[in-house]
Amino acid sequence: MAYVQVGDSADSRPRVLRPGIRAPSPGTERYVIPGGGCVGLQVAGGDRVRVLNPEGRQPCELVVFNTNGESAPGILGVEARGDVDGIKAIFARMQGTAGDVLRRQNLKLDRAKSIDVFGREGPAGEEAAFTASDDATILIGTPGSSMRVDEQNPPTEIEVFIERASHPDESEGKLPEPLADPRFEQRIERSRAGAYEVKALSGFRLSTCLVVSVRTSRCSVRPCSTRGSSVAWT
Repeated sequence: MAYVQVGDSADSRPRVLRPGIRAPSPGTERYVIPGGGCVGLQVAGGDRVRVLNPEGRQPCELVVFNTNGESAPGILGVEARGDVDGIKAIFARMQGTAGDVLRRQNLKLDRAKSIDVFGREGPAGEEAAFTASDDATILIGTPGSSMRVDEQNPPTEIEVFIERASHPDESEGKLPEPLADPRFEQRIERSRAGAYEVKALSGFRLSTCLVVSVRTSRCSVRPCSTRGSSVAWT
């Protein structure tokens, strides 16, 4: 919970402070969805999904897809009655990027229904919890538009906690969804090295190589000349 502190320093104006966020326990993942945003998360059977509304008054939509990309809210043990209007509006603002993600994941959003949690008058700290009965992909959106100057209703963050039923093998970590269709992808095992020659591309003078650590999700971006240069990584 936030609190206000007034000090005797040169700047004596009240300041809103937030205590540090505690590290989650092993097997628990925490995600923060900005207001007006959307994320896609993968869960397995037995995983527990907890959705927290820290500031209140922020609607939230969950759309569940089975491994075939079909809408399957029953995996979370509830009935879906929403029309996915909020997530569809978010995707419309993203233009072509969202469509590419849905196509790569084979998610059929046009025939889906949403699980709508929290209301526009809901209290701060409200929670909703679900347990997955099977493997699924969940889209979680926080509908909202830019606040008008005469209103006090900006979209706010939603926190999502996933408690894994079984701890995944760190060596088999999954990479995040790519921002665009990659032209080439190669996995380099640990304690190994590899190289790739960047070939000339008509109409482009510069190519970008993205190197991602599967275990830590850290990445580095390396611009490369497209005139036969080479990139090496270890």
